[in-house]
Amino acid sequence: MNQEFNPFMPGAGNKPPALVGREDIIESARMLFVRAKAKRNSKHIIISGLRGVGKTALLNHLKAVAGSAGCHAIKLEADPDRNILADIVRELRSLLLGLDPSGDEKGLLRRALSAVHNFSISVGLKGMSLAVNFTPVHGIADSGNMDSDLLDLFASAGEASDEYGRGIALLIDELQYVDDATLKALIYTLHHIQQEQLPVAFVGAGLRSIYGKLGKAKTYAERMFEFHELGPLTRDEAFAAIRIPFEQEGEAIDDAALEVIYRQTQGYPYYLQEWGYHTWIVADASPASSSDALEASKLALLTLDSGFFKVRTEKLSRREQEFLVAMAGMPSLPCRTSDISTALGKKSTSDISQLRNRLISSGVIYDPKYGELEFTVPLFGQYVLRTMAGS
Repeated sequence: MNQEFNPFMPGAGNKPPALVGREDIIESARMLFVRAKAKRNSKHIIISGLRGVGKTALLNHLKAVAGSAGCHAIKLEADPDRNILADIVRELRSLLLGLDPSGDEKGLLRRALSAVHNFSISVGLKGMSLAVNFTPVHGIADSGNMDSDLLDLFASAGEASDEYGRGIALLIDELQYVDDATLKALIYTLHHIQQEQLPVAFVGAGLRSIYGKLGKAKTYAERMFEFHELGPLTRDEAFAAIRIPFEQEGEAIDDAALEVIYRQTQGYPYYLQEWGYHTWIVADASPASSSDALEASKLALLTLDSGFFKVRTEKLSRREQEFLVAMAGMPSLPCRTSDISTALGKKSTSDISQLRNRLISSGVIYDPKYGELEFTVPLFGQYVLRTMAGS
């Protein structure tokens, strides 16, 4: 088939050629954005799931949905090595400076820019040019209390945006990397946004471990959000995710090939893109066949092993690799930490606690529940057994 028109381009956050199986979440988010613009309270949204299930691609799509629903959309990615507050301030400042000062009849824009200026000083943000061409209003976002100052920041920005007929949608990816103090302040802010019916909406996405962090930050967090957990696509959805792009390019793929791809990928969106990409390359004629899909499977696994999987293990110590091998050899996942301890011949879980914590910090595994462990990447256990067992 013509490689210039290969519809599949796997990559981190790349929008798939056919976004299927996420319709309910997209509609829930659209309603959230519409209600936020209309200053009607609604539950904010948390999207969770393993790596490779399409959280980032979905969040990118929701950014466009927010814009169509009448909201200024701010999409950020949390990083353990970067201050998310600096990113928030920078984006809000850019948004507010893009508004027309001549329409600021109530002084709301000046108040919001003052909040940006004051907040940046209050929480000690450095390295940004936050100067404004007027004397800032005092008494807003300058108390030194992060909870109340962050609320002031978003309340004033939302009110200013509303004066220009738009709401604000904040979307944060990799939410599990937001530090505890900032997450606490963010939840406090979102809680009061709901209560005061401010024109601000929030959608966060992250690994399943975010549930525990939310509950730890604020006890009422579970009542504030609408939770959506992304998993693998169903058989019919997976078939559609491959078939539709083929058909859009005037080509076809038979059901036997789709069955092979579904069985190999277990319906995980990122892997579907890899298998679709390689099946398109392998197939000499339309429709692509099961033999094409089987050949594509070899290429897809080689690609994953040399990149997607490998980058997560390159810097691991021998002991950390042994931990992963023991975990991958468990009858089922998630598994208990005590079972891994036993498999490694340790007397107690305390003997492997440092290994466990390092692997969690590196993003290779996570703890969905207390005392349990799971790989952050689907099918990763198979890679561990292929490449590390017996080494």
